[in-house]
Amino acid sequence: MKKPTLTSLLEKYEGTGITRYSLVIGIAKRAREIQSEAEAEKIQLTERPVILASDDVINERVVIKEQ
Repeated sequence: MKKPTLTSLLEKYEGTGITRYSLVIGIAKRAREIQSEAEAEKIQLTERPVILASDDVINERVVIKEQ
């Protein structure tokens, strides 16, 4: 799995008002969700949760919103 850069993630949200801070916080929250779900289901992850969360954002499975 290719590791997306923060710049490539920001380009995806260009013009939407999403800041770097919002993006990082959103990815961190998603990574914690992934880790919690894996622990609850006793699944051992092959990738780091942050990489999986970034992949979710790139593939639009999760949408970051400015609050």
